[in-house]
Amino acid sequence: MDAPVSGDIFPAIQAIRMIDEIDLTPPIEIPPIPPEVNPETVPEEEHRQLHAEILRLKKERNAYILAHNYAPKDIQDIADAVGDSLYLAQRGAASDADILLEASVLFMNQILAIMKKPHQRVLAPDLGALCSPYHVERQRQLYPDAAVVVHPECGCTSACMRQMAQGSAPAHMMQFRSTQGMAEFVRDTPQKVVIMATEVGNIHPLSKAAPAKTIVPANPEAVCAYMKQNTFRKLYLSLRDGVHEIEVDAELAARARLPIERMLSIV
Repeated sequence: MDAPVSGDIFPAIQAIRMIDEIDLTPPIEIPPIPPEVNPETVPEEEHRQLHAEILRLKKERNAYILAHNYAPKDIQDIADAVGDSLYLAQRGAASDADILLEASVLFMNQILAIMKKPHQRVLAPDLGALCSPYHVERQRQLYPDAAVVVHPECGCTSACMRQMAQGSAPAHMMQFRSTQGMAEFVRDTPQKVVIMATEVGNIHPLSKAAPAKTIVPANPEAVCAYMKQNTFRKLYLSLRDGVHEIEVDAELAARARLPIERMLSIV
């Protein structure tokens, strides 16, 4: 059979069988990671000034800052809440602050925009913080006795679920967890090696949670360039100038609110 091209239509069974072999998704242009993501590239005096101004503006404008686990470390250090997407959604929805400024990827800001109170505004440091990340099987061949923990938002999720359904990966050896739930799994699994499918920055907290375990990244180059579009300077400018405000169509927000409320009720 000739290689499929964009626009080809296949029977459902044939298409499902081809998923593991062929990438039919459209190409996504990955943005470069800004050098200033590394605080050491910003002059020390400028960084101190930005830090002081963010603290001042946060108090003056009654702002609540949220940062994902993958956000640059200087943003995490100044945030009021740091965690995975569910945790941040829960904390943001519970906040009464006038401004919710979230350094994450935009779908998370949109969740807050749906759940916000009438007086609140939801801001994002950068509109380029979108979301896109299939290397698990290769690492399983190198580490056949390893457990696998996968972030549900990773691109390899569907392939891993098929492996479990086909019996090639038993459920106790492959788990789908939030970035915070990964630490619990790594601690509890008897396996000494764990393949981690998410951004490589999450190796550090997992290693701290289970120092005796070896954490192997499914993809050593898995750095979320989208998440890294949120820099300390952009966080400051967003808070100073009130940009970039995230809004969701009112009709869509009304339909989405109930399932999001159910998600936020997860303990």
